[in-house]
Amino acid sequence: KIKVLVADEEYITSQDLLIKVRDVDEPPIIISPASLLSITENQTDVAKIQALDPEGASLIFSLSGVDSPLFQITESGELSLRASADFEKNSNYYVDVNVSDGRLIATRELNLLVEDLDEPPILEPFDQRLTIPRKESTVTVVSAIDPESKDLVFSIAGADAEQFSISPQGLISFVGKAPSSQDQEYVIQIGVSDGSNLVTRTLVVVVEGRERSFGFTDLPDTIFVLENVSAITTVQASDGNGGPIS
Repeated sequence: KIKVLVADEEYITSQDLLIKVRDVDEPPIIISPASLLSITENQTDVAKIQALDPEGASLIFSLSGVDSPLFQITESGELSLRASADFEKNSNYYVDVNVSDGRLIATRELNLLVEDLDEPPILEPFDQRLTIPRKESTVTVVSAIDPESKDLVFSIAGADAEQFSISPQGLISFVGKAPSSQDQEYVIQIGVSDGSNLVTRTLVVVVEGRERSFGFTDLPDTIFVLENVSAITTVQASDGNGGPIS
């Protein structure tokens, strides 16, 4: 409320004036985050969207844009990826965050950068307990991949490491031939490195040193049969070394 005055050389007059401010529905205001943000790969949490409405209305969050199917946002504005960020698959995302008061919408375009993380090599699964025949030299082949496609180096460690060698392609062999005199068990650690990260796995190698028995099972020297009978008996045999029988 104000008083307005007007005057000339002889007279002056005034009038009270009441000014009323009419509310206008304004859109929500997005406070943070900034349009450009980053996370480290293997993470899912991105940011919390901070917003307010000038009229104090409840806010509704939603997503749009080319990469929006890859994201999710909660009722409280917590923005996250549906799957862990993987720099090698996607290092740059674009998503629009929309904030509505039920009538008006404010939008912020976000550009999410994924920072590369030096991840360790992945040693492919293999049988960690192997049995090989006596005098055999080859044990097995192992393989590995590196998420950053670095060159990999295989190694062998452990108390029995000097008995084995491993090639650049992952072929594990005895140095010479496996012992042939008696059963023996060896325990080694198979390692693979990308130059900064080392991954290891235990391998147990069992060598069958003794020659196993081979022959017929419970076959008598003599079999008596009645005349006019065609079926005589069933012959069974076994190979202690696990070989085929014919």
